[in-house]
Amino acid sequence: MALYPEVQKRAQTDIDQLVSNRLPTFDDFDSLPYIRAIIKEVLRWGPVVPLGLPHSVLKDDVYEDYFIPKGTTIFGNIWYIFRCFISHKLNFNNPHRAIAHDAEVYPDPFQFDPSRYLGDKPQLDPFKFIFGFGKRICPGIHLGELSLFLNMTRILTLFDISKPVDKHGDDVEQKIDWTSSIISYVFTDFFFCSIYTNSNSFIGISSILIATSNLGQKNICLCWSGSLRNGRHFAY
Repeated sequence: MALYPEVQKRAQTDIDQLVSNRLPTFDDFDSLPYIRAIIKEVLRWGPVVPLGLPHSVLKDDVYEDYFIPKGTTIFGNIWYIFRCFISHKLNFNNPHRAIAHDAEVYPDPFQFDPSRYLGDKPQLDPFKFIFGFGKRICPGIHLGELSLFLNMTRILTLFDISKPVDKHGDDVEQKIDWTSSIISYVFTDFFFCSIYTNSNSFIGISSILIATSNLGQKNICLCWSGSLRNGRHFAY
């Protein structure tokens, strides 16, 4: 959101038009298609498990003239499937092209653009690959999507996220570097952002207080502090 403020603004507008005086819930899932598109684009733009998990070949197989013997360990290169963009460097006669598709599937793939999944001709749904393939697809796919939906919508309801500023008040451009391991994420040592509460923040406080009251446990401590853009400060 810090890198793409126009995406954040559209998402917040959609949420504000749908809900008022409350936080979004799972019941709002079908009514917020742009948020669902953001979830898809987040998972495509930065796959959490870029090589998926290892699979074993159950029997001898041949793929595009390549012999794959039984027992071979194979990986599905999810990152390359979604991020391959240097089409002029690819040999389209190479059999690997069936695995690493070209930019015709995701035009300008390094651009974060949730709208690519909307409209009459949406681009390929990342959920077809990002959680695995075939019979071995992750059984938590729906839980993951709904969890992301609830977290994203509530964060966007309560906060504005932007680039940090220097002492002169100018935006500090951020460098995006990804870890190279089974699980991939942005290097937090290189990426910073500013998070401000917005005019909906008191809705969040009320919801937290209600949730705490309903839990009925005395050993729970919640801390919340910040300032609203109109200059009022609050703390709990």
